[in-house]
Amino acid sequence: MAETVSVSKSNISREFIEQGEQTLRQLCERRFDDKDILVVYIDGLRFGQIHVIAALGVDSAGFKHLLGLR
Repeated sequence: MAETVSVSKSNISREFIEQGEQTLRQLCERRFDDKDILVVYIDGLRFGQIHVIAALGVDSAGFKHLLGLR
């Protein structure tokens, strides 16, 4: 379908990567000053050679917040 509207696969891939980087940056730059975080869970997953570390916070109302990814 990409060829029928004159859009290359590499252009779509670049756009996806750029949007993903922007979304991850916004996620990592969020502030939690207004949250009363009581518990922090840190865990990691391996995807082949890549390791992903995640931090999850739980506030005083029991809501979970993704604090960060690396």
